[in-house]
Amino acid sequence: MPSAVPGDDVRAEGVDALTEDHQVPGSHGVYDAKLGDKEMYRWMTGFGLPMALVAFFTCLAFGFQKFWLIGPAVVVLISSIFALVYLTLTTDLNDKGDGFYIESHH
Repeated sequence: MPSAVPGDDVRAEGVDALTEDHQVPGSHGVYDAKLGDKEMYRWMTGFGLPMALVAFFTCLAFGFQKFWLIGPAVVVLISSIFALVYLTLTTDLNDKGDGFYIESHH
């Protein structure tokens, strides 16, 4: 039985290392890691930063007892909901518009 010691090469059953074109075999096809990274950064800037602003304004409001700062937090929160809907509707991890995985033709 293999041990999970740091530095050991332990992989999940049925999953190989990344291939040269950064694609990982999966049960439904091949996942393109480069497009996944691009999409992750798109989500972090489009949704993560506004949510960080909400947290920032909320902390300022409660920390300094300036409760008018809840107003900007609510405005940014509402805009974040619209950003979430937009990001969800335009997510495309395979540049084809048909789902999460690229069909494997090997």
